[in-house]
Amino acid sequence: MTAAAEMLVLAEPAVTNEFSDRLGSDALRAFDDPYEALEAMESGDWARIVIAASYVGLSGLCRAVRRLQPNARVVVLCGPAAELEVRGLAGGPATQSTIDDYFIYPLTNDEWRQLTGAVVGRR
Repeated sequence: MTAAAEMLVLAEPAVTNEFSDRLGSDALRAFDDPYEALEAMESGDWARIVIAASYVGLSGLCRAVRRLQPNARVVVLCGPAAELEVRGLAGGPATQSTIDDYFIYPLTNDEWRQLTGAVVGRR
C-alpha cells in the first residue's frame, strides 16, 4: 500500500463517493462490503479507518477492526438516531473503547478537517 492511501472507508456508495470526491481516489480505499474491508485490513496497515454506522453488527465489526488494526484511528459516521449506540463504542474511563471517535453525518467542514488532518496516533 502506498503512503497516500492511508484511509480505508467502509460505507455505502453515496458516502464513499463523497469521500473520494473530497479527498481524491488515491487518498483512500473504499468498500461497501465489510468482509472485503476486513480482508484489506489483514493485508496492510491503515492510519485511519472510517465506518458507517449503518452496518448490522456494528459493535462486533468495530471489535474486529480494532483487533486487525490496533494502531489505526477508527472513526464511525452515524446519524443522530444512532448517536447513543455509537457513543457507547467510544467507551469511557471504565471500559476499553473499540473506536476513537464518531461524527454525525453529514460532516461539517471542521469535521472534515479533523478527520483528514495529520495523523498523530490513537487518542
